[in-house]
Amino acid sequence: MFEVTVTSFTHSFYTCGMRRVLILLLLASAAAAQDHFDRVLQLARTRQKMAQLLTHLPDYTCLATAERSVQKAGRANFNVIDTLRYEITHAGGTELWSWPGAKKFEDKPVASMIQSGTISEGEFSLHARSVFINGYANVKFAGAEDLAGHHTLRWDYNVPMFASGWTIGTNGRSAPAASRGSFWADADTLEVVRLEVRSEGLPLDFPVSSAVNTIDYARVRIGSSNILLPQTARLYLEHSSGERRRNLTEFSHCRQYSGTSAISFETEPSTTRNEPAEPAKTTEISLPTGLRVPIRLKVRIDSAKAVAGDLVEGIIDADLNEHQRVLVPKGSLITGRLRRMEKYSDPSPYFLLSIEFDDIEFPAHHARFFGSFKNLESEVPGFSWFLSYATSTSVYTVTRETEHLPAVPGVGTFFMQGQAFRLPQGMRMVWQTQ
Repeated sequence: MFEVTVTSFTHSFYTCGMRRVLILLLLASAAAAQDHFDRVLQLARTRQKMAQLLTHLPDYTCLATAERSVQKAGRANFNVIDTLRYEITHAGGTELWSWPGAKKFEDKPVASMIQSGTISEGEFSLHARSVFINGYANVKFAGAEDLAGHHTLRWDYNVPMFASGWTIGTNGRSAPAASRGSFWADADTLEVVRLEVRSEGLPLDFPVSSAVNTIDYARVRIGSSNILLPQTARLYLEHSSGERRRNLTEFSHCRQYSGTSAISFETEPSTTRNEPAEPAKTTEISLPTGLRVPIRLKVRIDSAKAVAGDLVEGIIDADLNEHQRVLVPKGSLITGRLRRMEKYSDPSPYFLLSIEFDDIEFPAHHARFFGSFKNLESEVPGFSWFLSYATSTSVYTVTRETEHLPAVPGVGTFFMQGQAFRLPQGMRMVWQTQ
C-alpha cells in the first residue's frame, strides 16, 4: 500500500507540475503577445504623428547657425573653421534658402549658395520622410532609454538606397547612400525627440567613407500653433584619408512665413460707411548692435512643469535708446520660448536650460530680437544653485560625452544644479543685441 500510495502521489505531483509549467508558459506567451501588440501600436502612432506633421507643416522660416569644424587625421580635437548663418524657409512643401536680411529666398539647393566646405540638407523633411512616410523603412524595437531628460522608446531602422533620397557630395563627386539608424520617441507622447541617420553602401573609392546626421526635435511656436521642428543637427563625415568633418547646426527664431520680411497689419480700404475702421498700422523697427537690454521674467519657470517649447515672456526693464532717442520704451513685452529643458544625473543631478527671445512688442511697433545673454543680476535671491551661463562663443555641457554647442543669437543657456529649480517671476537678466 505504501509503495502504491507513493507511486500514485509521485504521478499526481508530476501531473500537477506539468500543468503549472504549461500554465506559466501560456501566461508568458500571452504576456509576450500583449507586449508585441503594444509595440506595434506605439510604432503606428509614432509614425502617424510624424506623417501628419510632415504633410501639414505651415509655411515658416528659421535662422540656421552652422559651426563647421575639422579634425585632421591623428589629431584628438576638432578645430573650428567658420560659422555660417543663413535662413531656411519651408513654403508650399519646398525648402528655400537665403542669406539673413536678403530680399528674397532662392529656389535652389543650399549647397549651390554655399560652395565651399561641408554643408548638409534634409534635416527638415528628407530624412524624416524616408523613415516615416515612404513605406520602405524596416523598423524593429530596440528598447527603452533615457535621453536628455526624456523617457524614450528606441526603434532601429534601415532604408534601401533607392528609397532614401540621400546623396552625399564632396570635391565635385556625389554618390547615393542607403540609410540606417535609430529614432527615439517620448514614451508618453510618442513624439519623436531624436532621429539618427547613418550612411550605408557608399562606393569603396568614394572620398567619404561614412556620414552620420543626428537631428533633435523640439516644440516651436509658429503663429498660433505649437509644432514639432528640428532644433539641432549634428553631422559627422569620415573621409577615407582619416580626416573628420563636423557641422553643428542650430535652428532658431522660427516664425510664420508670409512671403515678405516686412510685417504689416493693413487691410483693404473700406468700401462702405458701415465697415469698421482699419486697424492701426504696426511699424517694424530694427535694433542696432550693442544695445544693453535688461529683462525681467514675467512668469516664473518651474522645472516640475516646464517643457521645451513653452512660451517665455519678459518685460523690458529700461528704455532702449540710440542717440538719445527712445527705440523701445520700458515696460515693452519681449517673448520667446524655452528652447531646452533637459535633466541629467551624471556626475550629479543638474539641468541644461536654454531660453530664446526673438520678438519685442509695444503699442504700434514691433521688433525682431537677436542678442546674447550677458549676465544675471545679483539681487535675485535664492540663486546659490546657479552654476554658470553661456559665454558669447560657446557652451560646454558636463555629460559623459562632452558636447559643444555653437553660440546662437537670442539664446541663453544655463546649468542649474540640483533635482529641481525655479526661475522666479521678476528675475532680472541682461542681454545685448547682436
